[in-house]
Amino acid sequence: MNTKNFLMSMLILVLLGSVVFAQGNRQASDAYIYPITGGPEWEALFGEGFDNRAKACEVPEATLANMSTKGLVYTCLNYPLNLEVAASNSPQRAMRFIMSNSNAYQALLKRKDAGAVLVEVMDELTPASFKRYSSIEDEGALERFRQFNALGHLLGQIEIIDQMDSRARTTLVDKCSKRLASFSEQPEKFGLLSTMSYVYPLAVSISKDESTMRRADPGFAAELNSIVETGALPSAETFSKMMEVANKIVKD
Repeated sequence: MNTKNFLMSMLILVLLGSVVFAQGNRQASDAYIYPITGGPEWEALFGEGFDNRAKACEVPEATLANMSTKGLVYTCLNYPLNLEVAASNSPQRAMRFIMSNSNAYQALLKRKDAGAVLVEVMDELTPASFKRYSSIEDEGALERFRQFNALGHLLGQIEIIDQMDSRARTTLVDKCSKRLASFSEQPEKFGLLSTMSYVYPLAVSISKDESTMRRADPGFAAELNSIVETGALPSAETFSKMMEVANKIVKD
């Protein structure tokens, strides 16, 4: 099966049967609870344009100012408009647009410990805590799935990765590569949306490793930089090379 057909098959699996956390949906105690997340009131907002939807999802500034960084991370992971990222054919561009219109995301980018806390949250939202579910009506399933993928998109933001020292970036490379390996080994459980979420932070992290990029084959370096700039999925050959390079970074 070629790469394109394989990725499309994973996407279909996601759409037909997503995943849900086997353990409870973990939250920071001070994460913001959005007042409108569904029902007729939310449906009505979809007819009023993106600006009105974004305005309805604004978090009071005083609440943001007093929120822990972990609470702010979960506030962003639960952001109702994250769904629009999953629906886009260019998730990274959609993510940047969503973030520019959310005061919660903007507040998180200003936290100096945002990168460290996001990596910590990876240990709470792990592939091992997923199980298949039989009905799209399973309570919280799609919300948890979006939360898991939003974490990957957030970790790929250059402002976040630039906050990290080399050790933290190495940890991120390790966690993302292991996560992607588990997706490849269990395509019936994980899909294209999850792959797209975690390929990008891996690509950005590798591109920030100066010694690796100095030694990199020019063709690989060029494609990696293209992925970082455009958010496109890598070819099968480049993905394999990314995983190989990630393993070397972690071992070194």
